[in-house]
Amino acid sequence: MSFTETWLNDNITDESMYIDGFKLLRGDRNLDLAAKQKGEGVCLYVNNRWCHPNNAILKGHFCSPNIEILTVGLRPYYIPREFSHVIHLTVYIPNRNVARDAAKDLSTVIQDLEIAHPYAFIVIDGDFNHTNLKKTGVHYYQHVNCPTREEATLDLCYSNVKDAYNAVSISPLGESDHNLVILYPRYRPIVLRQKPAVITVQQWSQESLDQLQSTLDTTDWDMFIRSSSDIDELTDAITGYVNFCVDCSVPTKQVKVYPNNKPWITSTVKSVINRKKGILAEGTELN
Repeated sequence: MSFTETWLNDNITDESMYIDGFKLLRGDRNLDLAAKQKGEGVCLYVNNRWCHPNNAILKGHFCSPNIEILTVGLRPYYIPREFSHVIHLTVYIPNRNVARDAAKDLSTVIQDLEIAHPYAFIVIDGDFNHTNLKKTGVHYYQHVNCPTREEATLDLCYSNVKDAYNAVSISPLGESDHNLVILYPRYRPIVLRQKPAVITVQQWSQESLDQLQSTLDTTDWDMFIRSSSDIDELTDAITGYVNFCVDCSVPTKQVKVYPNNKPWITSTVKSVINRKKGILAEGTELN
């Protein structure tokens, strides 16, 4: 649950804002950096059933006269394998007069995150106050298309994934003049959208290496020199022969490669992942 204009400060403790089953991460306004005399502030509540509290980490809080940005790193219990983790930004822009500078500040923060975390799912929500990212170097998808304050759409949600959410506006919370916005996930993991590819891989072993070495040791290499007229022809002949020997010595098998597999996901890594899933399913805490 993401909130802007919290008006939280050092005199308000986390305990007084506690909600059972949620972890609170705060970005209280720094009055000196914001050049203001009173506070707005942003915060994020993370559901413990979706993400373990230890895996919800405050990554940064940017505060200026133009914008407030709370950045939180999240590693939920389940996330599609194409994403390393989730980075959530809660944004508050005070008014449209600082819109251009606010968009520049936000795009700089986003670009730094993209460089540091190229495989992360990045989602940005909050009160943009008639500001958008269209005129910056960040080309994200905006998911809110319903009014959020009277007839205006001020509260937006951007992400780096197309069709990530459907947005629905509901009644305001308390005396707020902004509607609440519920974001329903609509993203389909890549493994459900693309069929796995079948590829042929070589099964290297000590036995196949010994057989290949024996074949190469008994080869009459002078024969290639005598039958070749130049260095290029000699190179091609030797390369073709070595490849032929490898094909004859090393057995192969066909395997499925799923579209969400990363190159570094080996059988050993998969076994560790499956063991972790089993432990979590049993409700056992990992050391």
